[in-house]
Amino acid sequence: MHYLSGMLRLFRRGDFPAAELPAFTAWRAWGRLINKFGRLPAESGSDSFDASVRRVYDEKTEERSRPAGRTELHSERMPEMDSIKIIADSTCDLDPALTRNADLQILPLTITFGSRSYLDGEEITVAQIYDLMRKGVMPQTAQIPYERIYRCFKSCFENGDDFLYIAFSSKMSGCCSLARMVAQELSGEYPGRKFAVIDSRGGSSATGLIVLQALRMVRDGLPFDTIKSEVEFMAEHVEHVFFVDDMKWLVKGGRVSKIVGQMGSVLNIRPVLDVRNGLIKVKQLVRGRKRAVQMVADEIVRRAEVFPKQLIAISHADDRPAAEALRGIVRKDLPGCKTTLCHIGAVLGVHIGLKGIGAFCFNSRPKDYKFV
Repeated sequence: MHYLSGMLRLFRRGDFPAAELPAFTAWRAWGRLINKFGRLPAESGSDSFDASVRRVYDEKTEERSRPAGRTELHSERMPEMDSIKIIADSTCDLDPALTRNADLQILPLTITFGSRSYLDGEEITVAQIYDLMRKGVMPQTAQIPYERIYRCFKSCFENGDDFLYIAFSSKMSGCCSLARMVAQELSGEYPGRKFAVIDSRGGSSATGLIVLQALRMVRDGLPFDTIKSEVEFMAEHVEHVFFVDDMKWLVKGGRVSKIVGQMGSVLNIRPVLDVRNGLIKVKQLVRGRKRAVQMVADEIVRRAEVFPKQLIAISHADDRPAAEALRGIVRKDLPGCKTTLCHIGAVLGVHIGLKGIGAFCFNSRPKDYKFV
């Protein structure tokens, strides 16, 4: 009890930078949280993405080594004008209304409950996953099945399409690495095609904002190399700011110890997070949900201030009223912007838990920005 009393006294101010924590013996538990959560993988239980990706790839490549399994590209199937396909995965969050008429292909990650696995967004919905989580069920996640990537890329090549796959962060998932291996394998059969697998260095609506711009550039007829260059620029300049509402989800996922989670709940702590170099990092610890919402708003406005006339995305894990409150603050403090709002998808929702909220923007204007 004296330990918790000391914690309460230190939190009397309400919030302070996570960098101050190591200065106090009482913060060692929080330091472990920061270090462990900062390495949060998107695929549950995966210790080495590269090793697991290589193992899956080698197994599937061996199965496909027989010549009879190949389909050759016939010249008469090549269209007179090249087309460009934009591909994302199910960690990409966007309001469906923004892409309703767009030619966007989505590769699904895998969600597992017990012994049953489902393709994210195809065999199970976000609403169904949230409902299970409210009942205390903790799902597991895994990367895109090899066969789905193979079929998607091969279809593009056979149809004479160039493509860009904007992938979930390679530091949090094996999807990007596996896709590069598959694309390289197939490229030798279709030497006339252009392709790129681009690491978004993040996920959720940050990837969504990049994908939206890529679709606009394809619509406007920009060449492949220009689109690729712009997507790479946006991946370097997209911002993520979000918070975890209840640390019990981190406990359930095995990312923090039970005692650390209990202390966080007792102290009403919300970790405010961002993404740096493709990894989730704790930026600050805040007491109270209202403070957390305000901090996310203040931070995203600050990061967007050099490019105020843009679309800012706000995502939530089953808490639209709080997301609307965040949107109201952003619109008030950054009147030149537009906003869009959607659910955080299943894969990321599993890891941050219910009621988490995030905001996303660009910190620099892309050369061919098309939305605003």
